[in-house]
Amino acid sequence: MQEVEKDPMLSLFVKSIYYTCIRPKELTQLQLKPVYDWDTKTSKVVSVENPYEYTLDDQNRIMKRTSMDANRIITYKYKYSADGLLLAITGNDGKIYSQIEYNNGNISGLNHPIFSETYKVESYASKSYTPFSNLIIDFFSDNADEQDYILYEQGFFGKLPKKRINKISGSSKSGTLTQTFTYKEDSKGNVTDIDEYNAHTYNDRPQDNTSTVKTASLTYNCK
Repeated sequence: MQEVEKDPMLSLFVKSIYYTCIRPKELTQLQLKPVYDWDTKTSKVVSVENPYEYTLDDQNRIMKRTSMDANRIITYKYKYSADGLLLAITGNDGKIYSQIEYNNGNISGLNHPIFSETYKVESYASKSYTPFSNLIIDFFSDNADEQDYILYEQGFFGKLPKKRINKISGSSKSGTLTQTFTYKEDSKGNVTDIDEYNAHTYNDRPQDNTSTVKTASLTYNCK
């Protein structure tokens, strides 16, 4: 039997950052303030609720994130293509955590070398990209928190994909994972619900194989 889970957190993020009403380039220091402080002198965005510090380049892309964990400093660095697309997330020592591949401006592959995970990504041919489709969680793997997902959707981690994600499929040391996404739209063409279907199989313990459905609901305040 499939498990159905409602995820209201994603719609909360939409309202918190006003994504549906403004484009990333229109963000100002004032609009960021409810969640972040933006120090224009040092080009850093600092999370108010969590001890994270972001260093931006001259194109307002995040180049480095530092945080404290158990009295040690953790640093992640971000690499971009000449076209402004996020290519990789590395540690301060150069260790690669995530690699992203593209085809015509759309994500075509995700790799997490540390976990031996490789995924193929498929997109709809005619549907524009929809924010908060949960794909960003696969980008960052275990190297991010909620605010990173928001900042990605705002363009602080480079350009967004062009088309809406349809399917993610791949394998790791433990087994395989397939995710498919379906989108419900209102009369204006706005996506109101995203259903994520997950099928996870395990090589050494098939009794733990799972099939689940998660639904994210989006609300719009724009007039």
